[in-house]
Amino acid sequence: MLMSINRKLDATDTLSLPENTRQNHYLIAEFSLSAALINRYQEHLTLDVEQPYHECYTSLAEQFFNCCKKFELANSQFIANDKLARVRYNQEMHQWQTCQQILFYYNPSYHELQKSFFDGSYKAKKITLLFLASGQALRTNSASFHQQVKQVLDEFADCVDIDPSTIRLRDHQRLTYDLFARNKGTQYRQLESLQSIMANYRSSGLELPSQLSEMTYVVATVPITNHLLNIVEVDEMSETPYNRLYSFIANAFAMAVKHHSINNGAMVANGLVPLVRYCERETVYEHGELQILGYNPYSNNGGLTCRWEPTTLVDDIQIILPLTNVQQQNQNYYPFIKQVEGALKLLATELEINPKGESIIVRFHQHIAYSLSD
Repeated sequence: MLMSINRKLDATDTLSLPENTRQNHYLIAEFSLSAALINRYQEHLTLDVEQPYHECYTSLAEQFFNCCKKFELANSQFIANDKLARVRYNQEMHQWQTCQQILFYYNPSYHELQKSFFDGSYKAKKITLLFLASGQALRTNSASFHQQVKQVLDEFADCVDIDPSTIRLRDHQRLTYDLFARNKGTQYRQLESLQSIMANYRSSGLELPSQLSEMTYVVATVPITNHLLNIVEVDEMSETPYNRLYSFIANAFAMAVKHHSINNGAMVANGLVPLVRYCERETVYEHGELQILGYNPYSNNGGLTCRWEPTTLVDDIQIILPLTNVQQQNQNYYPFIKQVEGALKLLATELEINPKGESIIVRFHQHIAYSLSD
């Protein structure tokens, strides 16, 4: 059934997305903060002072920003607090921190920022270097941006005398749009290409290491409308007042993805932030503010997962649909996008969501990760 759907979708060799589709591209490099590295930049470490690691972090950050300046990268962040860096498109630039996360909001067309985030009293387990792409043609220029970042990291590793192979580099690219943009009168444009990161980089003359991991998936934000609450008839007096609501949505979700031959996915309605990770074995667990979802993209046997908190009403539902090896054989992501959009539209119909008045925000994620070579 899946292959027949893919063959049908392959017959339409183009994909149109709303003109106001937002693009994000950023890279994250991480390496362990070893005792040797700390001693190199802080010869007289005294733990009985208020901020014993301040000198080390400041020195490393200065070296990092000097390397960025050399290779003309003006949008980079130095992070030494073990928090997860997340990036979102926004017309206003600002950063927001929680106990486990740092959220970076910016518009790549005109925002630039170089800043350090650390607490000199805290010894971080790792150093995180965040590189934010700038400009308007992010996908067109993605290969050259990736190459610039690699040049910075090679220079930085040499400057601070660390083994480049200990640096893990993750490349994140994302498209964000409203599933119902056409219903609201938004014009659409045809995409020239929607392939794997490896294929795009190879066509630009950039070869990546053979040993890398790759994840492609969609995260869709589905609103819980007042109309939906009235349909389900939530019992506020019950000990689990929203269990019926989430069960109704979960059943609709399972039906919609099954109808479109999607075997792997998750529905999250517990107020946690879904974090998709590459895992040899599929795994699902909660970690503080995060809902960890581990998928093996080379397997199609993960099944569906639904997580919700029956005592709490969340603002929206997160739907996560990963691309599997069966779906990515031709490296053309048009069929996958169409398949996902079909499932989400069917889900919206079941939940009686008004396309003209409500939005389902679709985020198409592409990730690769590998360790730098010596």
